[in-house]
Amino acid sequence: KVAFKSPPQQHSFNFPYQVSSVPKYSDDPANADTFSFNTMPGDTIVLGTDGLFDNLYPEEIASIVYEAKEHKPSRGNRITPEALASLLANQAHEIAVDEGRDTPFSYGARQAGWDEEYGGKMDDCTVVVTYVNRHNSRQPAPYIPPKL
Repeated sequence: KVAFKSPPQQHSFNFPYQVSSVPKYSDDPANADTFSFNTMPGDTIVLGTDGLFDNLYPEEIASIVYEAKEHKPSRGNRITPEALASLLANQAHEIAVDEGRDTPFSYGARQAGWDEEYGGKMDDCTVVVTYVNRHNSRQPAPYIPPKL
């Protein structure tokens, strides 16, 4: 199950915040939304760029994560976070080239007035996956933006 999904961080539809080494093309990372939430051992945290979330609905991501973690290779090891991140990125790429698929991007496009928009969206895709292994009672460290 999906316990939390951050809202899109964008100026307007299909115009996400960007970080660039060229200041005139970059948004200030200190202006990004930040979130805190509780986790439990066994939780899986998936972080990704719009290349992931424009092509896969949160429930689809949760299903892929569940199926991958339940599958036990012959040695009994579960899928590594790195392998799961690659699996999600590859799935997003496959959907990105599917012109007939209803995706979060095509749904958002139709909501923004692009009435005939269907299919995935080809984009760069970064995915990071981590597993929560044990409870840590410490409070999260405050975010301190890097000096650019």
